[in-house]
Amino acid sequence: MNRFSKRFGPLPAYRPQPVSEVLNRTDAFAALRAGVEQVASLQRDLAALLPDYLANHVEPGSIKDGTLTLFAAHNALAARLRQVEPRLLADLQKRGWPVSALRVRVRPKDAPEPPHVKRARMTSV
Repeated sequence: MNRFSKRFGPLPAYRPQPVSEVLNRTDAFAALRAGVEQVASLQRDLAALLPDYLANHVEPGSIKDGTLTLFAAHNALAARLRQVEPRLLADLQKRGWPVSALRVRVRPKDAPEPPHVKRARMTSV
């Protein structure tokens, strides 16, 4: 028996709390959560509206003054995204997004680090 166990007694049982419950406790986190949910919803709509080869490489940015910023992985995808812009804009408006224009930017994804190459070491005999 531990010499401290009598003094402090048993620890209260804590249960894990859902993240949504914790985030709803303060206004700042509630506003942050609303923004995250909006971006996630926009991401789902873009994935449904864009062809697969575009949807996997396009990320939504913010909506500011009715202009939605989209980030493409490279220039070729950005050019293709500009070609489908009128149809995409109309489809987003049909889904209720307050968008009057699209702005396409290129944001390359970070290249993964190359694997570490093992080198043989020679020891003297």
